[in-house]
Amino acid sequence: MKLFKDLLPCIFVLFLVTSSATATKTPILQDSEAATGATFWDALVYLHAGSLVTDTLELTSSGGVYGLKDTLILTVPIVIVAQDGLAEKPVLQPTVDLPYRSEAIIDLQEDLTLNGIVFDGHYLGTTELDSIRRVFRVNGTEAGPNIEPDFKLYNCDFRNVYQDGAESTEGKLIEFAKGASAGVVDVQNCTFTNFGDEVFNAGNANKNVGDYVVTPAHGGSFSEFTCKNCTFNNVDGSCIKLMADIDSTTVDGLVTLQNITFYNCARCVVWTRDLLDETVKDLLIVNSNMGHEDFADAQSLIIAEMFGTTISYVDTFNIEKIVGTDTTVLGSNPFWARGGSKSGAKRTATLETATIFSADPMFVDAANGDFTIGAGSACLTMASDGGIIGDRSWSGTSAVDDEVAVAKDFMLAQNYPNPFNPTTTIQFSLKQDGFTTLMVYDILGREVARLVNSDMKAGYHQAVFSDMSGMASGVYIYKLTSGDFSSVKKMMLMK
Repeated sequence: MKLFKDLLPCIFVLFLVTSSATATKTPILQDSEAATGATFWDALVYLHAGSLVTDTLELTSSGGVYGLKDTLILTVPIVIVAQDGLAEKPVLQPTVDLPYRSEAIIDLQEDLTLNGIVFDGHYLGTTELDSIRRVFRVNGTEAGPNIEPDFKLYNCDFRNVYQDGAESTEGKLIEFAKGASAGVVDVQNCTFTNFGDEVFNAGNANKNVGDYVVTPAHGGSFSEFTCKNCTFNNVDGSCIKLMADIDSTTVDGLVTLQNITFYNCARCVVWTRDLLDETVKDLLIVNSNMGHEDFADAQSLIIAEMFGTTISYVDTFNIEKIVGTDTTVLGSNPFWARGGSKSGAKRTATLETATIFSADPMFVDAANGDFTIGAGSACLTMASDGGIIGDRSWSGTSAVDDEVAVAKDFMLAQNYPNPFNPTTTIQFSLKQDGFTTLMVYDILGREVARLVNSDMKAGYHQAVFSDMSGMASGVYIYKLTSGDFSSVKKMMLMK
């Protein structure tokens, strides 16, 4: 049978409570039972209409392409999940030229969870881009009651979202409207590729006016926002833009941004405003631009405001700063930890300069979307826990069980930056376990510092040299010794 008539086939399974609200969910509709011409969208609308006492739609076709049409205001909780064990993720695509230049595909007034799904902004079965301004939107109170819906994405891939069907135009994954507030936003192990503007835009809270001001206890667009083990690739806007409300007395939603890879992205990759106590760490930013030709405020890679927020363990490589139309210069000072500009509190976030690096991740094949870190890169042990920095989904490990890669040989790398002031990082690898020292000497051979002096495991390591007290400008020597291995290199301090 064909579920799209002349389009690509798809299979879906609906879960129904068989006798009561407490009964076990069982599949009642397999692809062989579906009415000819039925689509994924029909199934989703069927769930939404309350015809079934359930909230789960399971996609069962490996690599199957499922059609989307019209728009949907979600007023019941729905979970859309790929069946366990599929070789390829199911794909959602628009089937017609949809009116998405001003609307979202799905407006959230209730909880939505996606797991193991691909969304592609091309017309189904073609290479032509649809016109999509935003895939999801959390409605503001002017559109009806706002019950702070949860929005959760796990193991999903979103790609090719542009407003006017052209790669130079706006296109967002989700936007929080004025007066809108969500509950828990949890995004893990996802990729976001080819977007014309912000992927996450929760930047309207302090724009609320009139009767539609957000007044939840957490004071903003969400009660909690988490993004972990995700990759943003070719995004022409701030990848993550978050904002609290303008009332500094409300408790901000908890923000955790950790183990994220940003590649070929523009403006700020992270822009947060008036948010307290954020966690922003273990980020890898490569081949990106800070700034924008027509938007002067986006002048840094990361902007974070308010006390309690710390930016730490960030690797940036090959960054350019846009200073005007068609003009670029080498990026410098790419972080802005400033006070809150909207609330007026002016409390400054903290930037841990000793954990800001500039190492080549040596991606396996970034041009084709493979952001696996190369075996010889210092990024393998650069994170806050000594593991891989950036999105760990590419390593096949998680943030909690990551193992340090085993080195094939001993190696002492050139420090970076070099020349340096006031901090530099030295990377090295050990072929086997053993007592290891990393010493710094002046040009006369006098010991200046002991950076490592202990037993160490085989693998990739790094040491940060930041204590320059009493040291004059000039050439210094650093020496790595482990077992029978010894290596010496020079570095230069410029005060």
